[in-house]
Amino acid sequence: MDEEMIIRVVAPATLEEGFSFDILLEGRPISVTVPTGGVSEGEEFEVPYPQELLEEQQLLHLDYKNNQHGYFMGQDEEEEAPHGQFRVSLCSCCDVITQSTFWTGCFCVPVLLAQLLTRLGLKWNGREIEKQSENFGERRNERRFRDPQMERSMTFNRIIMAFIGALVLGYIPVLGGLIVITFYIVTTVWIGGNLRRHVRQRYEIPNNCSLLPGSFEDRCIMCCCGCCAAIQVARHTHDDKEYPGACCTVTGL
Repeated sequence: MDEEMIIRVVAPATLEEGFSFDILLEGRPISVTVPTGGVSEGEEFEVPYPQELLEEQQLLHLDYKNNQHGYFMGQDEEEEAPHGQFRVSLCSCCDVITQSTFWTGCFCVPVLLAQLLTRLGLKWNGREIEKQSENFGERRNERRFRDPQMERSMTFNRIIMAFIGALVLGYIPVLGGLIVITFYIVTTVWIGGNLRRHVRQRYEIPNNCSLLPGSFEDRCIMCCCGCCAAIQVARHTHDDKEYPGACCTVTGL
């Protein structure tokens, strides 16, 4: 006898009954509604597994690897992104001079990096978010999910709060300069390098210099021209002609 499949969602905050919010399930956003009585932050509640996703899984036979990535991009958009090379060259940032992607990359590289990390579903350090193990109950088929939306919002908030802190503390004589330099190295060089390497690996883009390790080259490029490199990655992960960048969103779209 087939039993209804459910999802267990961890509430990202204390919410009243009837409140609806989106979660990312199997790489697609779905809307869930808080049940009667409301929920407290961290409390689990159950919602039915979307029937359309079950049907798609049966037809397409999605493998586990594809479900490991909490990508914000739609499947069609992800497939359209070129493999083997970047969509645009490193020095073509002026092509989008009328879009917010250009100005955010030039004057607020940490903000653009935070948007890219959120868009690609990565942690604050540019690494992939580990998928929680799936636990199937003995009495009924159920899955446990920690809302990836919450993980992405934490990624964005951590980078932005650190950026604000560096700007404020940067006015301290001597020490402020050290703080700003440290923030630049950690954010642009290290995190940005991890982000660029992740995109290259995902889209099978080889490094330019075969004599250098890929991760070292990515960090060198981010160190020398972090704004151009960040804009290049941003333009690769979406079609800027069809979806112009936006500065006031957590994904930059």
